[in-house]
Amino acid sequence: MSDAWAELTAAEYDDVWPRFERQFGHPGGQTALHEPYPSIVYHLDLASVWWAESDAAGLAIWHTNEALESDCYGKMLHAFQQCLTDGESLYVLDWQHTCYRFWPHRLPSDAPRSEWVVPLLPDGDCYHFLSKDFQFGLLGYAYGMSGNKNDEPAWCVFGEKLVDAVKADLPIVVNRIVRDTFTTQDGK
Repeated sequence: MSDAWAELTAAEYDDVWPRFERQFGHPGGQTALHEPYPSIVYHLDLASVWWAESDAAGLAIWHTNEALESDCYGKMLHAFQQCLTDGESLYVLDWQHTCYRFWPHRLPSDAPRSEWVVPLLPDGDCYHFLSKDFQFGLLGYAYGMSGNKNDEPAWCVFGEKLVDAVKADLPIVVNRIVRDTFTTQDGK
């Protein structure tokens, strides 16, 4: 693991999850999380990044479109770097798994996916990248914001700094905008 990542201490973990639940709701619940304002919820076209084919024995062989994956990680790293100073970190939360602090400036702009201890693209789990004060971040949902397993994978990008940075250079995996409270007056 590179020096861009450090496991949360027990004290950090015990502080961050109650704060998360107060602001966004329970991360493992089957109900929708509270959507931050301002935010943009993007549908993610994960089928263009990962797909499976069956081999002769009928077992799934997974493939990755490395160019799309690289585009996503490079653009989001740049967006995080634009929002933080060199020494600042993000909380990276993965419910019921190890959680981390992440210093985006410690990764090179062309860092491969393997340098990311926690993925950006939800692969069945929900990954959340949050500023220490929770003023901006990326909430990644395997099943969209609703918590419904029939919903589609999504990112909720929130906070003016990060929304602007992401909109300026949108990753190719973003298929469409699901909801945009950033440009509406009342956030509804």
